[in-house]
Amino acid sequence: MKDYYYILGIEKHATDEQIKSAYKKLAVKFHPDKNNGDKFFEERFKDIQEAYETLSDPIRKRNHDATLKNNTSYGNTNTGKAYEEELKRKERTHQEELRRQQREHEDELRQKEEELKRKYQTPQQRAAEEAAMKKQQEEQRKQQENNRKIAELERLNYRLKKANTELVELNTNVVTKTDEIKQIEQDIKNVGYKGKWKFTKNKKEEFSLENIYILILIAIGLFSVVAFIFSIIK
Repeated sequence: MKDYYYILGIEKHATDEQIKSAYKKLAVKFHPDKNNGDKFFEERFKDIQEAYETLSDPIRKRNHDATLKNNTSYGNTNTGKAYEEELKRKERTHQEELRRQQREHEDELRQKEEELKRKYQTPQQRAAEEAAMKKQQEEQRKQQENNRKIAELERLNYRLKKANTELVELNTNVVTKTDEIKQIEQDIKNVGYKGKWKFTKNKKEEFSLENIYILILIAIGLFSVVAFIFSIIK
């Protein structure tokens, strides 16, 4: 059984104005005269018109509501969903058929155009047309090659900018590490000048806790410098 409320896209408690408004919108959209008399739109328009005629008549509307209420599908959307799926299926089929006809029409036109050319063209005209076609193909090939070169150039410029940025960062790190080395050398001189290195007569070093701490700092600094240099080389 058809659910006329669903066909018009309105609620079951819709007013007369809402029913009329929905009918007008759908009638304009699905009218066969606006769709080249297509059978799909014609069937849809008939459903819309039938729904409006039923729901706009109080007696027919009351009978329709009673029938819906007694129907097992009343209160759910199974009937509406089935109707909607059928409409979608028909529309997809219709659109596919239109596209197929359009392709066939275009192929037929191209074929007729080629036949007319072969029939009325002189050998000189055919040769000129072939030459023009080859020239166009060559220009397209050159344009594609130019586009490829431009894209490659942009990629190389990007890589060059990135490499320059990395080089600046490396130079900054080298300067920083050089300053650290100079600072360590200066610290070593200062330690020597202050007499914090103690030697016995047998020229063996006597390390205090402070001497050991300074040596550890120097070793850590030298190790970080060497590790940084190796990272640059790699």
